[in-house]
Amino acid sequence: MNVLSEMHGQRVADWEHVVVEPDGRRPELEFPNLRYFSTTDFIVPFVLYFGFFRLLSWAIKTYFWQTFTEFKRYRLHNLSVCLAHSLITGVWCACFVVTHPYEMFHNYVYYYEPWAAQIAILSVAYFLHDAIDMLRYEWSKWTRELLLHHVMTGISLLTPLPNRRFLIPVYWALQMEINSIFLHARTIMQLSGYNIKLPDFYRAVVYANIFSFVTCRFVSMVVFQYWTIWYYDHMNW
Repeated sequence: MNVLSEMHGQRVADWEHVVVEPDGRRPELEFPNLRYFSTTDFIVPFVLYFGFFRLLSWAIKTYFWQTFTEFKRYRLHNLSVCLAHSLITGVWCACFVVTHPYEMFHNYVYYYEPWAAQIAILSVAYFLHDAIDMLRYEWSKWTRELLLHHVMTGISLLTPLPNRRFLIPVYWALQMEINSIFLHARTIMQLSGYNIKLPDFYRAVVYANIFSFVTCRFVSMVVFQYWTIWYYDHMNW
């Protein structure tokens, strides 16, 4: 017989060690309280993060990649900001896995801390900056696809915040940014010619890109999808 034990005021399923909602609480799946997005808890950090990426973009456009012309220079500027976002979120996620392993593997639904939610707000602020930047410089099939990606991903990242649930899946999803660090670095080196100037370093970046693709995109999604399928029967509807 499966045994449920009390831990930190919540029931924990011993056979899977996953935090399960105690009886009497509201269902896990609720429509987000949209009023949250009109509060200072969201607006203030969002504006600050958006301003940070706008300022960073201005600095890169002013001081970097000046020897390149037109579209290639724009792509290098854009990718440099992409790399900065990936570095911030990728390192943040990696550190979170190290410091919060229990939450990452056992408390998918109910873990929430305001500071931990900042990674979602920061990423959506970056998406808005990137969308503005792309619309200013290019309009193509690739741009439309990326804009759709930003919209859908932004909705997914923000949905857990109003009800303070399902924040850990955000961290699982953003593990992909670890791979994006090397993906953007590889593309920047190709466009700038540093893949020829620094062949050994470029080769290391390529190998790191392949390794992180498997571990941070494929494996992390397999783990998360396994949890999703398992937890479905344990949801309070």
